[in-house]
Amino acid sequence: MITQNIVYSNAEEKPGIGNEAAGSKELPVRILNNLVTRERAVGIGLMSGGVSVVEGNIIAQTGSVGIAVNGSTVLKLNRNRITKTGAPGIVIIAGSEIHEMQQNIVTNTRGPKMRIKESKVVEK
Repeated sequence: MITQNIVYSNAEEKPGIGNEAAGSKELPVRILNNLVTRERAVGIGLMSGGVSVVEGNIIAQTGSVGIAVNGSTVLKLNRNRITKTGAPGIVIIAGSEIHEMQQNIVTNTRGPKMRIKESKVVEK
């Protein structure tokens, strides 16, 4: 579990918090209640088939996307606050699958607030 961390001013071209190919539907990587701010690139990046739960995070002042889901599964994408990003707040692409997405707040972003392309949000 990745919880209650402050990630500030990462000078790398990598996500502040990332999941690359880790976790399963039975035991997802849980990214909860973190503050990610002044990131040069993506705030939270989920990629390469990883399985995650992403809830209650604050992402502010990123150079790119707030939360990027790229070819991954997110069981819960809830109650995140995203503001002042250099790209859309939430991007879901490349065959990603979202099982639950509720009560996210996205403000002051460049481009659309949320973008979904070639992916799906599963309805229960």
